[in-house]
Amino acid sequence: MATALQPLQPPASSKRTERVLKVPPIEITEELADAVVGELHELAETRANQELEQARINDAQIRAIEQIPSYERYTFLSPTSNVQFHRMDFQVKDLPKDLDLIAARADGPNGRFIDLRVQTKFRDFNEVRNWQLNQIIIQGDDPDWVNAVYEKLRGLIDPQRFRTRSFVYGNCLKLFWLSAILLLFAEYRVARWLYPNFTLGAPLSGTGALVMFGILTASLLIFANTMIALYVYWFPYFEVEGNLSRSRTASRKMCTTLLSAIYAAAIVNVLAFLFGPVLARLIGSK
Repeated sequence: MATALQPLQPPASSKRTERVLKVPPIEITEELADAVVGELHELAETRANQELEQARINDAQIRAIEQIPSYERYTFLSPTSNVQFHRMDFQVKDLPKDLDLIAARADGPNGRFIDLRVQTKFRDFNEVRNWQLNQIIIQGDDPDWVNAVYEKLRGLIDPQRFRTRSFVYGNCLKLFWLSAILLLFAEYRVARWLYPNFTLGAPLSGTGALVMFGILTASLLIFANTMIALYVYWFPYFEVEGNLSRSRTASRKMCTTLLSAIYAAAIVNVLAFLFGPVLARLIGSK
């Protein structure tokens, strides 16, 4: 019996087909979760049933007694706790709040598998731009099966895409440097307010240049880390419907209003710096 229940291995010379589906920033609704988990469960059950047939076991109780392994696994990580399930017998209410990583895998017969990973906790811009941290891998011996699963999952995921977040996460580095330029103009405005005689044309001593360089470098580093942390907190890469804590959802609207006001003020500040003297001369000439 033990020999019959060993995991099936594909022939060494078998041809493999693999497709990788990039997962965009999405809302994981209950319907989407059920459909994706159902696809993984179906694949895992196909393998388990094949092994049952080989072992000539048809009774579920006997299957449990013989400890036939489960070929599906679902892992959920959050800042407060982690859980893992080996069957699809779980609901959203069983998951910890504020998930920041989901990993799921199902193995089927003949070496087929579906491997899913999405995360919304990033240390730096390299991780934000690394699409391999949010992807689904479909691999198998049959290209038709691989392509069919790929298209099915893509059709399920695309309608749940967050359009604005897709743009922000996809262009995070460009948006950071744009924001950094606005920050530098704001710092210059503050410097002029604190020291009215300060100008960009004023020469700096060696110490002054070193201090200025240190301030700019520190502000950019702090700004980058703060920008990633705050945006991911309020607008995570993925959201499971009903899983975000109330404090995050309640403060999101206020955050959006505040960010809009800050960026509007920063843009006005830049325009005033660039075109203010020209407008003043034009008005004065009249």
